[in-house]
Amino acid sequence: MAPELALKALELERGEKVVLDPMCGSGTVLRAAVEAGHRARGFDMDPLAVLMSSVWTHSSSAAGLRGAAEALVLEARDLMSAGVDLPWVDSDSETSDFVDFWFAKEQKEDLRVLSYLLYGQSGRLADGLRLALSRIIVTKKRGASLAWDVSHSRPHKVGTENDFDVMSGFIKAAAEIEKRMGHSFDGSANVERGDARNLQSLPDCSVDLVVTSPPYLNAIDYLRGHRMALVWLGYKLGELREIRGSSVGAERMSKVNDERLIGLAADSEVSRLSGRMAGIFWRYVEDMSRVMSEISRVLKPGARAVMVVGNSTIKGTFVDNAGVTRRAGILHGLSVEAINERELPAGRRYLPPPSANGASMDSRMRTEVVLELVKPRTL
Repeated sequence: MAPELALKALELERGEKVVLDPMCGSGTVLRAAVEAGHRARGFDMDPLAVLMSSVWTHSSSAAGLRGAAEALVLEARDLMSAGVDLPWVDSDSETSDFVDFWFAKEQKEDLRVLSYLLYGQSGRLADGLRLALSRIIVTKKRGASLAWDVSHSRPHKVGTENDFDVMSGFIKAAAEIEKRMGHSFDGSANVERGDARNLQSLPDCSVDLVVTSPPYLNAIDYLRGHRMALVWLGYKLGELREIRGSSVGAERMSKVNDERLIGLAADSEVSRLSGRMAGIFWRYVEDMSRVMSEISRVLKPGARAVMVVGNSTIKGTFVDNAGVTRRAGILHGLSVEAINERELPAGRRYLPPPSANGASMDSRMRTEVVLELVKPRTL
């Protein structure tokens, strides 16, 4: 989500409030909330998203990070000749093959030692160091892997050799994080792995404001790129596939017979979708109904939910994700306060290209819808 949207949503809130982003991604909303003095709650299925959000919302997680990275590199150099054991990689052939394919020998050796030292490490700077490691892998162009476009989740291998210096890159990434976190926050944040469809750790009527940007069909699948860093942070490839497949917006099929759910798709051209894509779409409708049910449950009476939603074009067929979200909110007791459409900034248009006959659809792909919903004071 664009930072200016998060800030605008927070402008009307006075005093310390509980602000929730149930699909927090990299933590844009949570960061804006803590800087404004609020108490932020964030959830995400993606372990790297949780790591990013946790670091960006805790100022204490970065002071002295560069020095800690330099000390870790010295320790790593002492271990290089001895070799280290990474059980989640070495005992799992799929994960081991994945690492061998995407990383050249020299970078792999350096990453193994850093990963070994970071695994299980606790303390104030541990997450900041893990984030620094991820930032030399999840890059747009040159990084510790053999791939480009990892940060846009379109990794493609560009060679078999790499001269990237993992150790100096790691120190530089830590220094950049420390620089970005150069001031303290008035608010506080609690970020955890969790499912927006089942916010079991949040009581009813406990949230003052929800600000989020739910995933949508054929949007960027960030976990596809993030897994290249997460395999160095203790995760097996199979575990990440399971997380990816169970997330909102995942390409898994479902059948829907509930007339209430079918009604959520009234503005989409579902009949034009193929059997497989129709099944994926109905799974998305089902997921968003559960998300909006939970948002309605945790909001206090009179509180707002601001949803930033992009629409999709699938093989020339328009899918109104914003309409699904709006109707799901209404289904679960929320009222529509405002609907606004805004241009997507050019730098955020990392979407699948339109089909030859989809020129008019392309214009829809360049905008996103900002929905403002409110929970009535009495239901």
